[in-house]
This record gives sequence, C-alpha cells and structure tokens, in this order.
Amino acid sequence: MDFSYPLEIFILFIIALGLHATKLSWPLRWAETFYHEASHGLVAWLTGGKVIRLELYWRGGGACTIAGGSRFLTLLAGYMGASVWGAILFLIGANLGEDAARWWLAAEMALLGFALLFWAKNLTTMVILLLIGAVYVAAWYLPPGFGLAYVLQGLGLFIMLNALGTPFHLLDGQHVGDGAALQDLTLVIPEIIWVAWWVLFALVCLMGSVGWQVGLF
Repeated sequence: MDFSYPLEIFILFIIALGLHATKLSWPLRWAETFYHEASHGLVAWLTGGKVIRLELYWRGGGACTIAGGSRFLTLLAGYMGASVWGAILFLIGANLGEDAARWWLAAEMALLGFALLFWAKNLTTMVILLLIGAVYVAAWYLPPGFGLAYVLQGLGLFIMLNALGTPFHLLDGQHVGDGAALQDLTLVIPEIIWVAWWVLFALVCLMGSVGWQVGLF
C-alpha cells in the first residue's frame, strides 16, 4: 500500500487543527459561518422563500433573516450545509486538480459577491465578506504548481472540523439558535437531539470524504 497520500492528508489535517489556535484562522472561521448562513438562505430560496439580510459577526456566528420557505428545512440546513460545503471543497481539491480548484474558487467568489451585493446590510458583514474574498483571491493567484489543490483540501478540512465543533455552542443553557428553534417548532424533539444530529452529520462528512479519498471504503 502506498502511504504517501494518506500522509499528505494527515499533514493537512494537523495544519487545519493548528490553525484553530491562531488568529490566522479567523477568515476561515468566518467562511464556515458564511457557508452556514448561506445554506439557510439557499434552502429558503429553494423552498419558496427569500433572504432579507445576512449578518456576520467579528467574534464568529451570524444570522440570516428569512421570509417564507420551509422553516423546518431552512433551520436544519445551516449546520449541515457548512459540513457539505467543506466536503465539496476537500473532494474537489483532492480529485480534480488545480484547474478545477481555481474555477471552484471563482464560483465561491461569485457567491460571496452576490451575498455582498444583495444580502449584506451592515458594514461589519460587508467587511467580513471582503476579507473572506481576499483569502480566496490570494489562493486564486497562486502560481501553477504551488499547491492550490492542497489549499482547497486544507480549507475543506478546516470547514468540516469547525462545523463539527460549532453545534456544541448551542448547549449553553440560553435556548437560542437553530436547535432551540427546531425544538420549539417540533414541540417534541429536544435541542440536544438536533445538536447530536448535526455533530453526527459533520462527523460523517469528515470521515466519509477523507476515508473515501484514502481508500478505506
């Protein structure tokens, strides 16, 4: 068995974990939050609703104000969507090479631009979106052969790892957030079950995409 590729992914995994402990992680944390909130917005739109405004906060977290659409699916989509976005980033970088990574980054920048123009209503959100975009632009302009595909894989791993941890923030006893809203909506399923579901889903996305990539299954 050739262990070189699993070793490369392990190194990227360690780098992604290490970034969490540094201030360099903030644009990537904001990116995970953006994917979370954008997933709310996209599912609302797909179910007949619309986004009123998107908000991102300096210390993490955000909000997406929705009108119409399926409230249940929209609430469910945030944490799940962040994991799915991360898995897509990782798998594109791992399988399709630098050209595909570059074009996927272009699509990501287009989504950020759309959110900036139509969803962002305050200066903080606009600046954060621009900072996320600056990271993607910098990656886009990496010279050929400088590992853009690895950058995408590392970004995907970071997003999935962050998505794995963020649902636990809901268990602070304040009964706010997506889990509390789903508990109130369903009347019978407690918040902790929704948190467990999102953590399990994130874990499946992380282990599934990495495990499939290294040939474990």
